[in-house]
Amino acid sequence: MLRSPQRLLSHPPTLAWVVLAVSIAFNALSLATVGRSRFEKVARPVPRKQFSYIGDDHPRELPVQLDLVAMKFENSEHYRISEYFDTWTEWQVLTQNFPQDRPTVRLGPQGREFNISMFTALECIDTLRKALINGPDGHSGVCLNYMRQSVLCGSDTTIDAMDATDENGNLIGTDGVGSTHVCRDWSRVYEFVDDNQKGPLWETAEK
Repeated sequence: MLRSPQRLLSHPPTLAWVVLAVSIAFNALSLATVGRSRFEKVARPVPRKQFSYIGDDHPRELPVQLDLVAMKFENSEHYRISEYFDTWTEWQVLTQNFPQDRPTVRLGPQGREFNISMFTALECIDTLRKALINGPDGHSGVCLNYMRQSVLCGSDTTIDAMDATDENGNLIGTDGVGSTHVCRDWSRVYEFVDDNQKGPLWETAEK
């Protein structure tokens, strides 16, 4: 029969129980500290009309509304490692097909220039692709860590069916091909950057 809480509390605590309680409290505090060192909960940004764009006083994200879209993951013939000559052009177009030949925007009264995390990630993937061909360079490790954190930050919880098997027919994993993911509309990000680079902030900066 299970003991009731009242009966457990009716006995005075022994030294062993005191030690156990202190140990649990210490471990809980240690885990909380470790958790804070890995990530920090943040509140949703409060909309503001005015930023100085000096130092860290700027919007956290690009000021653009992104709709949700569906993407079915596929093993495309494009964006390979190096099999075709067009591969190099395809990867370059992902981040450089803009009026300024780079995926950055100018924001604020002084036209401060910013990169966008989506394009930083794409550039990092291209860096890792080149590392597979030519060997790693000084930036490869930085990009590997950036992509690790980017994937964790996105926390895509789409379920991938286990469909890869070994020679005995045992399920061993998945390649993720065929799964449909709900994504933010990345095409709007491209449109925003393109429009921004055609705007007056860039004309002023070029003078």
